[in-house]
Amino acid sequence: MTSTPEQRAKRAAYVREWNARPENRERVLAQRAQRRAAKRDEINAAAAAYREGNRAMLAEKSRAYKAANPEVVVAYRRATAEKHADRKREMKYGLRPGQFAEMLADQGGRCAICRTDTPNGNGWQVDHCHDTGDVRGILCHSCNVGIGHLKDNPAVVEAALNYLRGDSC
Repeated sequence: MTSTPEQRAKRAAYVREWNARPENRERVLAQRAQRRAAKRDEINAAAAAYREGNRAMLAEKSRAYKAANPEVVVAYRRATAEKHADRKREMKYGLRPGQFAEMLADQGGRCAICRTDTPNGNGWQVDHCHDTGDVRGILCHSCNVGIGHLKDNPAVVEAALNYLRGDSC
């Protein structure tokens, strides 16, 4: 049995009203998530194809929006800066979100080398072994650059320490 356009419109209105009820919200969201998960690869492929085919138009829209709404862009960047920093640290060093803050707190909010509580330059830095990738601690910019210039080599650091302890001053 086929339905008339009026019947279909009435049914669609009822479904929209039912979906909007607060008591049905969790069930509706779960069903939507389940349908989306079942078609995730298809949806992602279609979205990627659209972005690839419309790259110039999307870039221009983005530039125009940013030019017309600079205060919104600045507010968004400020609001999400730590989230993006956490994500970058997770990808680069394997630190889970919040682990950087925990490590800094475990160090008393200070550089692991010079014990300053005020990071300089580019702020707090994750120090890691370049051979193994293991994270050693959190350093201020100056200390991180300093041990980098000393090639992360304990023998070179020891030689520099001996030099500084000498009678050169």
